[in-house]
Amino acid sequence: MVRFFDASMLQMATCRECGGEFVAHAYDPTRGYVCGVCHMPARAGKTRRAAEAAASAAIATA
Repeated sequence: MVRFFDASMLQMATCRECGGEFVAHAYDPTRGYVCGVCHMPARAGKTRRAAEAAASAAIATA
């Protein structure tokens, strides 16, 4: 990883929400960067919630 930093292929990006430092590609836009912890992906956790909802619906109808 040090070689990629030395070759300027990677750089540090600061999250604008939490202020954390994260590794990013050198050619990715880092202005206004928001990390994955502050801005969760759209599908994160939905499969578990769907399974729990289906299980509780099955219990309620039984």
